[in-house]
Amino acid sequence: MAGTADRRDPRPRASARVGLVMAVTAASALGALAAGACLPDLSAIAGEPTLPEGAAPPFVGCGDGVIATLDDGGDAGESCDPGRTNDIDAQAPGCKVCQITCEGTLDPATGHCYFAAGSDTVYTDARTRCKTAGAHVVTFASLAEVAIVAGIPAADTGYWVGLARSATLSEAYGPDPSRAEEPGFPYPPAGPCDGCFGLGADGGVFPLENADASSPDCLVARGGSWFQVPCSGASRTTICEREPAGTRAKARIGVFFFTLPASAGKKTYLVAVSGTEPDQAAQSCAGLDGGSLVVLDSAEEREQLAHEVLALDPTAVEQQLWIGLVQDGGAWSWEDGVPAVAGGSRPLPWGNAQPGGASGSRAFMRLAATAYDTQLVYADDGGKTARRYVCQSPP
Repeated sequence: MAGTADRRDPRPRASARVGLVMAVTAASALGALAAGACLPDLSAIAGEPTLPEGAAPPFVGCGDGVIATLDDGGDAGESCDPGRTNDIDAQAPGCKVCQITCEGTLDPATGHCYFAAGSDTVYTDARTRCKTAGAHVVTFASLAEVAIVAGIPAADTGYWVGLARSATLSEAYGPDPSRAEEPGFPYPPAGPCDGCFGLGADGGVFPLENADASSPDCLVARGGSWFQVPCSGASRTTICEREPAGTRAKARIGVFFFTLPASAGKKTYLVAVSGTEPDQAAQSCAGLDGGSLVVLDSAEEREQLAHEVLALDPTAVEQQLWIGLVQDGGAWSWEDGVPAVAGGSRPLPWGNAQPGGASGSRAFMRLAATAYDTQLVYADDGGKTARRYVCQSPP
């Protein structure tokens, strides 16, 4: 934890967001990555540039917006960091002095906080209630997350799920627009979407709570299943979900690097600023000690990775990044040889109608604000498209 003197330092801090991309991407660095040069070894990543004599260093510590954790080599042990606020101790909803505060149930594996905030008869009121608390209506990425929320008492009518039908998202259920890193669910005739997560849904079809209900455009969870319901009417519990404030990404020449709660102590991630062809991307990642294009072991890891990447450029309509999913003889497998099959050891990551009959040999993560299957994976079309990419390496 940074000391009080650090937190009161008035000097300008270095930004970890997209503005810093321009500062660290010198033409030579971009050219090297685009040409397929290997990324530097993690133990030898270039440090910050030397400052002119007498110049003040950038502010670093609690309040700089970067979550400095022990697992990524930091000495602060922060679990959140909202950046500068009016409060000198950098307080924000759910974050006090760079430590998570949770008024409900904290998932130590992800840092997400879940809490019942009251009851609402209108879904949009539930969204407003959670937003006021610096959170959003609960959404889900896995059965583990469902199990955590199941332990929170709710009304007999159930609790709101943070998804609503959106005609602008291919007739699908989509999350709160501010939660672009979380996928929605297809609504017939859209789909299928293997990588989407829906409790009790088969190809995106949720049962009706009341067969006579008009405009059942929202979802509620009750009795272990999700149901289509009108977005107003019955009073239902509002359960909010809050992610840790701040970003974990730090910038170096040509890359951003960070760790994730879902794989803490196991992986460090690098996101290349420039784009390159898939084979060159794979070669660059292999140049790291024990490195490869990223392998997504869990839905939580995929969600958190999308969260960090989108935080670097939150205004981007779409981002595409090569990952370590490869096709050989018609069969898809991860970079470490684990098959990508239904019922396998890793969840299927595929987006809408993917992989289809794609002839390409590699897949990429597609983060699209205009689609319901954002953060999910698409098969390459067989070309040599230059895309950014994500590497992983042991810490």
